[in-house]
Amino acid sequence: MAEGQGGFVRISIKGLLDFGIWKPWCALVFCALLPTARAADFMLAGPAALPMQNYFQLLERARMAYVEQHAKDEAGVLNLPRLYTDELLQQAEEKTSGAAPCYRQRIQFVWIGLAWTRLVTENIRLMGQYWRKKDDALAAKVRTNWAAMERLCTEQPGAINWGPCRPDTERMLGLHPDHPNPKWKKKTINAMDDI
Repeated sequence: MAEGQGGFVRISIKGLLDFGIWKPWCALVFCALLPTARAADFMLAGPAALPMQNYFQLLERARMAYVEQHAKDEAGVLNLPRLYTDELLQQAEEKTSGAAPCYRQRIQFVWIGLAWTRLVTENIRLMGQYWRKKDDALAAKVRTNWAAMERLCTEQPGAINWGPCRPDTERMLGLHPDHPNPKWKKKTINAMDDI
């Protein structure tokens, strides 16, 4: 970290993202990059502050419980659906849905991450089926999801960095029909049944 003009602290975007995947705390770190008054206006003050706090607490508690339970398991993108379940993502969305319309912009920043997470976890499940038995309908659905994920990243690059999240990057290999993961063995593909 280095201090920039006007007392701002510059932080590499790589430092904000773990494997390029949106994290709930990224928005809070983003606030640290803004002048204090703007940060408060952006997310941490006003009528939307409590829903945002509840949202971050929900996801952080879920992450801590997951890490405690699965500390010895291999980390990786294939485990995302185990943590970010449909139920957890629905609860997270509900935590922020009660804000007044004038606060939707700050909430929308968070919803971009929720939408992206839903799409990538769905792709993980679909690709588990696809690699066992190639199916054109599954491939088409996954390609549609990837197109939507790229649009989300393009529309809100502050929420998700598309560079490390592209389907041809090492961490995402195997999650797109055109980009198989050469390191995956049959055991890895069969383990995707448990997701």
